[in-house]
Amino acid sequence: MFKVALIVIITSLSKPKDPPSVSLSALYDNIDDCNVVLDQLVNNINAKETTGPDGDRMLKLENREYYGKSTIYWSCKEMLK
Repeated sequence: MFKVALIVIITSLSKPKDPPSVSLSALYDNIDDCNVVLDQLVNNINAKETTGPDGDRMLKLENREYYGKSTIYWSCKEMLK
């Protein structure tokens, strides 16, 4: 059975040699349910729409904090359960 995972990736711009942080935020029964969450992120935090390397919908947000800069990406990916 397939599930759809909301993947969150955080890359450090101030420490580019550090590996990205990857986490599985939630599981959904279908891609439409996951896309509802992406729509909410676009509206609530002003994330920018972009396309991932596989042509999938992806959100991007540049995060600037006192101790460094990072980029946060969100994407929905289908996976086997």
